[in-house]
Amino acid sequence: MTIEQDRIQSLILDRLTQIDSRMNRMEERMDDEKDAASESRRRIYDRLEQQGSTLITVSHRMEGLEKAVAADSVTLSDFRETRAKAAAAGWVGGWLWRTGKYVLGAAAALYAMRQDVAAWWHWFIGR
Repeated sequence: MTIEQDRIQSLILDRLTQIDSRMNRMEERMDDEKDAASESRRRIYDRLEQQGSTLITVSHRMEGLEKAVAADSVTLSDFRETRAKAAAAGWVGGWLWRTGKYVLGAAAALYAMRQDVAAWWHWFIGR
């Protein structure tokens, strides 16, 4: 072999060594990316599992709430009826208070004028 061939062979080997080192670095990067992607998928699956269990819990609580509302519907209708009765009682009570004021006022007036009323009564009966 000649010096020229040795030099060319040496350049080719240097170049192959550079290519090999670049390939090794690319493999390392790909392994790192693969590990990062695997970890990311694992976190996503964990998060999905957590959301699934949370959704199941919310579903059970919603069913319980629906049952409670269905059971309380009778209570709500009773409340509405009682409120209507109270409104009617309030109207009747207001009317009784107004009437009672006039009756009480008339009784107080008669009491204040009892002597005059008694004199008139004796006069009226004595006729």
